[in-house]
Amino acid sequence: MNREKFEHIVNIAVSTNPFYKEWIKDTANVPILDRKTFLENNQLILNGYRVTSRTSGSTGIPVSVSQSQERINLETRYIKMFSKWHNKSRKSILIIHDDYSRYPGRMIDINQPLQEQIQYIEKLKKIGFNSITTFPTNGEQICKAYIENKLDTSSITQFSLYGESLDDYQFNLIKQAFPSAKISITYSSEEFGLIAGLCPYDSSYYHIFDDKLGIEILRDDGTECNDGEMGRVIITDYYNEQSPLIRYEIGDYAVKGNCPCGKIHYPSFSAVYGKTRGALVDRLGNRRIFIDLSIMLRDIPGMKQYQVIQNSIENFEVLVVNDRVVDDEVKDVFQKYFGYLPNIEIKYVDSIPKGPNGKFYSSICRI
Repeated sequence: MNREKFEHIVNIAVSTNPFYKEWIKDTANVPILDRKTFLENNQLILNGYRVTSRTSGSTGIPVSVSQSQERINLETRYIKMFSKWHNKSRKSILIIHDDYSRYPGRMIDINQPLQEQIQYIEKLKKIGFNSITTFPTNGEQICKAYIENKLDTSSITQFSLYGESLDDYQFNLIKQAFPSAKISITYSSEEFGLIAGLCPYDSSYYHIFDDKLGIEILRDDGTECNDGEMGRVIITDYYNEQSPLIRYEIGDYAVKGNCPCGKIHYPSFSAVYGKTRGALVDRLGNRRIFIDLSIMLRDIPGMKQYQVIQNSIENFEVLVVNDRVVDDEVKDVFQKYFGYLPNIEIKYVDSIPKGPNGKFYSSICRI
């Protein structure tokens, strides 16, 4: 945390923003701003400024923010800097959720059927496109299709991912399906833009853009985590003066780390675990990162896709895409994960749809 920049944005917020005038009683002891409080006061925080960005709302009510043109231009500079780290190709096939007119001739909507996405990639490969950009969960499905159909991927030299956290299984699957491709990953959000980017020299680390954002990794008791310790991500935007985001709990977990590359001056995460709003809650009220359960479900033979929905503390709905009945195996996985067996309703489906923003959520917590 850069104390000078932090104090500067706090003073601006307290003097100009109606919410922060009341919220921050002591500038030396700024409270954490959780999502619920932000949503309840979103209009006050906007302070009459035009909304320039909002979250998708797929895991809750969308958050709206306003950024000046200067702040938007600053974000563009960081995107260009990250692109230079990875020598990112301009001949990228975009499989995303966006306005077609912004990317004529090189974008297909991520909600299109997988087979149409593959056909689109193959068509653009023939005219020199050598890179793919998409979300990790969609990239996983693309990789499986290329492996199963034994399609040639040698011309793809870059695979870029954003919008969701990437786990080790997905990373290794990309390397298997696209062995010639360099993998580029950003950790970002609608509220803040780029938060961190994968180190081009050591893919075990993400470098944090701490000259534009103040990043804290905190334990549940509010104390600072040590290196190697997972905690809640708390972010301050040093440059958003229109709708300040100060000590905002974005809803993610991450692990502090110390990248050994020695070539990029930014500090680093050694892992980013994604939205805690997709984490599950045990009967003691503790939030549990979904990735451990996800790995066990993924390892069930024949498992093609799955989605876990927690409707209450003791009641879960599990959607499964598998050619065989795996009720006992699913229940065994839940027993190992929680240490007890909650109520589970297992439904077999042909496919599990993405959200309206093109993202696929393998876990949804409704409590």
